[in-house]
Amino acid sequence: MRSDRPSLQNKSVMLVVCLLSIFLIAAPTGLANGSGVKVFLGYTPGISNWGAFEANGLATINLGDGDVHLVVNHLPYDPLVQYQAWVVPVDEPTVMIALGSFNVDTTGHAQVDFSGLHLHTQECRFLVITAEPVPDEDEAPDPRRALAGVFPNSEARSLPENPQAFADLLDQSARESVSGEATPATPGSPDSAQVDAHRQDPSAPSTLPVTGAELPRSSAGEVTVLAGGLLMVTLVNIISRLHEIRGTGGKR
Repeated sequence: MRSDRPSLQNKSVMLVVCLLSIFLIAAPTGLANGSGVKVFLGYTPGISNWGAFEANGLATINLGDGDVHLVVNHLPYDPLVQYQAWVVPVDEPTVMIALGSFNVDTTGHAQVDFSGLHLHTQECRFLVITAEPVPDEDEAPDPRRALAGVFPNSEARSLPENPQAFADLLDQSARESVSGEATPATPGSPDSAQVDAHRQDPSAPSTLPVTGAELPRSSAGEVTVLAGGLLMVTLVNIISRLHEIRGTGGKR
C-alpha cells in the first residue's frame, strides 16, 4: 500500500511558499515603517530668527525611502509667504537640501507629505523651515528661519576647530540675544529683509549638540533579494526531502 506522505509533503511545500511570498511582499513595507525618525520642531535659539515663539511642528522622516510627513502649527499666515523644509547634512553644515514647500492655513497649521526624495546617502543633523517669498525665483534658502529641529543622536562628533564656521547662522539671532531684544520678525517686516542674501549658512551653532540620525543601510531591494535567497534555499531543502521520502516509499 502506497503511503500518502508525499502528498502531505507537497501541501507543506505550497504552505511554505505562500508564507515566504507573504514575507517578500511585507518586508519592504516593514522596513519603510520601521526606519523613520521623528524630529521635533520649534523656535530654536541660535537658528530661528523669524516667526512666532509658539510655532512648533513634528517631522517623521524616512531617509532610506525618501518620505517625509510634516505637521506644523502657529506659523505666521501671509499670502505672500510660503514655507520650505530643508535638511542639513551632518558633514556639510553649509548645505541645505530642499524637501519641499507648503502653505499654512489662517491658523498657521499645515500637514504635508513629501515623497520620492533622494536622501538615502545622507546623514542629517538639522531640519529647518524657512519663510520664502511668493513668487520665489531663487532656489537658495531664504534667510528667514522660522522653525528648526535636531535629528536624533547617532554618535558624538567634535565641533569644527574654527568656531567662525558657525558665525553666519547666528547672524541675526545672536545679535538679538546679546541685546536682549530677541523678538521674531513678522511677515514683510523691514527687519526680515536686513539679512544679506548671500549669508545663508545654516551651520550648527556651537551651543547646540552635534547630532545626526544614522540612516538605515539596507534598502527594500536588498531585503527582497535576501528573502528570495532564503526562499530558494528552503525550496531546495524541501525538494531534497521529498525525494528521500519517495525513495524510501519505493523500497517498501
